[in-house]
This record gives sequence, structure tokens and C-alpha cells, in this order.
Amino acid sequence: MTSLEIRQSAPQFRFVNDELFRFRTGARCARLFGLWAGQVLGLAGDGLDDYSSAIMSEMIATPDGDAVISRIARDFARREINVTKADLHAKFNAFLGRAQAELTGTA
Repeated sequence: MTSLEIRQSAPQFRFVNDELFRFRTGARCARLFGLWAGQVLGLAGDGLDDYSSAIMSEMIATPDGDAVISRIARDFARREINVTKADLHAKFNAFLGRAQAELTGTA
């Protein structure tokens, strides 16, 4: 590749790298959020891992954090655990920041 070709393809590489980082961050955030929510629900062992994996899969299928937050809110409501959606959003954002820090090596 010539230096001109490299410069022309740089935005494409940047885009791919940014999307990959967003995907990994979202998946890690969902895993952490799922582990926390599962513990609040009283899950342990394989049940906790399965629940966290289901939350992560839902985040991958619909990368909108609101879908995951709504799912966890429904699960909490079924068990009569009183947590507001605002509290869940705050917790989600905290895990998102943690996931970004872990992936960038600043944690």
C-alpha cells in the first residue's frame, strides 16, 4: 500500500475500530450489570452466570441499554425488589464507565 492509500483507508479503519470498541464496551457493561442484578435477585453459581449471559445476549441483540434496563426492572418487580428506573440507569452508566476504563486500561 502506498502512503496515499493508507491515508485514504484510515477513516474506514477508525470506524471499524470505534464500532468494535463500542461493541466490546456494551457487552462488558451488560455482563457486569447482569452480574450485579443477578446478585440482587439472589442468584448464585450457574444461575448467576446464566442470568448475566442472558442480559449480555439481550444487549448484543438490541444494543440499546434501555431494553436491558427494562428487562432488569421487570425481573426486580416480579421479585418485589423496589428499585427505580433512574437508579438502574445510574447503575448501568456506572458499569458502562467501568467497562470503558477496563478496556482502555485506565481502571
